Amino acid sequence: MNEQLLNAIQALIKNFDCEEKVDRGEHTLFLEGKDIFDASQTLRDEFGFNLLSSLTATDYWPEEQPRMHLSYQFFSIEHNIHLRLRVPLAGDDLNVPTIETLY
Repeated sequence: MNEQLLNAIQALIKNFDCEEKVDRGEHTLFLEGKDIFDASQTLRDEFGFNLLSSLTATDYWPEEQPRMHLSYQFFSIEHNIHLRLRVPLAGDDLNVPTIETLY
């Protein structure tokens, strides 16, 4: 694994109590909605993830609870690495802070 990616993952896990999942070599960190702004800012400012390449929402109902998930795909052009942050949301609370001012 790329050292820059490893450092970013370790920092986010430590600072935001994320859960990491790896599927086919792609790393996804699951975190709470309240942490998305600060985690995104950390990726940008400390680890060079200067591009938000996609932001999607998926409804997993009825298979999964919480049913709604936001997926943020970040990319570092300089280091040629990407990392996904995923925010599960309960059906009764679908609000998260925006990261519009960062990207």
